[in-house]
Amino acid sequence: MKLSSLLSPELVCVGRPFTAKEEIIEELLREIFRRRRLSLSFEAVRQAVLERESLGGTVFPTGIATPHARLEGFDDLLIAVCVPAKPVRDGEVLIREVVLLLTAKTASTLYLNSLAAFLKISQDEDLFRCLVGAGTPQDFMSLMKDAAVEV
Repeated sequence: MKLSSLLSPELVCVGRPFTAKEEIIEELLREIFRRRRLSLSFEAVRQAVLERESLGGTVFPTGIATPHARLEGFDDLLIAVCVPAKPVRDGEVLIREVVLLLTAKTASTLYLNSLAAFLKISQDEDLFRCLVGAGTPQDFMSLMKDAAVEV
């Protein structure tokens, strides 16, 4: 399965100004709740993501952040992506792309493989530079399709 098949252009945010990772997470969650019907409340999902964030380990030196949550009563994998207009600082790292993943509480191979694929993409300097330079969600999606990353 291609990673691009798990993405939707309406859940890709490109070129909007943000000043903090938490702002981006909030916006991605708002978009998910605007575009998808979830049985969980916005606040419950937000809290789950922020609790996981408090444990650390979701920001990588390559410039990607992968906030995520495993949710009780959720049986899906949703991925939302944001490439801010300018990188946002988180400690020593300038974040150039945020990939928010929401999945079921039970272990999911697809979720883990998707997370690993995004991390691998961030290590490919040429591809990552192209993705963070995408001008529109459609450009981002096109680059992802052309990259043909398997999960």
